[in-house]
Amino acid sequence: MSTDELRAAHTSHTHLFPGAVIVAEAPDGHRVEPCGLLLRFADDVEVPAELLLPENGTPQSPVLAVKEHTTAAGTDVPPKTWLVKEITPDGPWVSLKLGARIPVL
Repeated sequence: MSTDELRAAHTSHTHLFPGAVIVAEAPDGHRVEPCGLLLRFADDVEVPAELLLPENGTPQSPVLAVKEHTTAAGTDVPPKTWLVKEITPDGPWVSLKLGARIPVL
């Protein structure tokens, strides 16, 4: 998936943690669906990520899978997967509140 196919997303933090909120484009009438995201952190680092919804044999909560990346300060961050514990529509955007980290899918 090229970065041209990814939906814009951002967070006001330089890293993710339980309780962090990500705001992402929801161009399809606020319907939440599996999609690729280009996640911009507060330090302007952009990282591909993927929002995955529950299916047979997967976690019962949506998850956000974030690719490995390097922060603006030079810290290497391995790939991480997070449960999404809350999804809130907000106009043409949707807020994703993160829960616990889970093993990388």
